[in-house]
Amino acid sequence: MALWSRSHSLQQKIITAIVMGGLLPLTLSLFLSYLEERRALRETIGGNFKEVAVEASRRIEMHVTRGINEAQQLATTPFLRTAVTESNRTYEGKDERAIEEIIKDWQQRWRQRDKRSEFPLFINRIVTNYLIRWHDIRKSDYVGILVTDARGALVVSSIPQVEYYYGKTSWWTAVVKSQGAKPYVGEIAFDPAFGK
Repeated sequence: MALWSRSHSLQQKIITAIVMGGLLPLTLSLFLSYLEERRALRETIGGNFKEVAVEASRRIEMHVTRGINEAQQLATTPFLRTAVTESNRTYEGKDERAIEEIIKDWQQRWRQRDKRSEFPLFINRIVTNYLIRWHDIRKSDYVGILVTDARGALVVSSIPQVEYYYGKTSWWTAVVKSQGAKPYVGEIAFDPAFGK
């Protein structure tokens, strides 16, 4: 029995040595494969993300450029420019207090309209109808389009659910700082007050 136990012990040692000798290269090759696959995956994903990011930036740039071109095209429409010019003329020769009173009066008239879904009678119908038709063509891009005068008071809008005065809003202040007191044609991509 002692002989059998010695040979069994020797067999176990040989088998253990073979298994351990085979496990070491297997473990090493699995680890190296894991590192290589991880590197390849990182490069592939990085390249794909880079392509996606470049394509997304091109689309955004194209959309912004198109929006700017459309706003410039709309701003050069003669009767729209005339409406803004006429609105700006109402402030000529008046001091700041008188201008504020004019704006408050028109703002109050804007708020007192019968239905919020309709334009009040004092809004220029010809220019408003043109702007509504222009907006209908681009409805998928804009919630609404508004045009203000040099003081931030609304001249015309493609939707009636907007406020009348924007002169004290942060975006209006930014426009005046960047462009000076020029008329502003803007798109409403999202207005939290819309529909109230």
